[in-house]
Amino acid sequence: MCNIIEMYGAADFADALGDFIAGVLNNTVSGNATRYRGENVYLPFSRVPVYYYMKFTVSSNPNESGIIDTVHAWPEQTDLHGWIIPSRFDTVLIKGREQINQGSK
Repeated sequence: MCNIIEMYGAADFADALGDFIAGVLNNTVSGNATRYRGENVYLPFSRVPVYYYMKFTVSSNPNESGIIDTVHAWPEQTDLHGWIIPSRFDTVLIKGREQINQGSK
């Protein structure tokens, strides 16, 4: 696990996660009310695991999976020779389930 504020500069991570959790738990509440409730979400941890890449597959069944795309994210690093390896943060847009279901009607 790593400290994402220090390594990734994600200073608002806890606030954004609290807003997300409040939105999932209260999906009928407006955005402003969700943000207010997000401030009151207790996060019982101080660190989170970070994955440096994620593979998107055709199926959730590992036996049928064909990789569609891979997303990368890692902080700036220094290699064994002292050369700086720049950070990389791919952007991902994901269509949610309710949007998928609404789109198919």
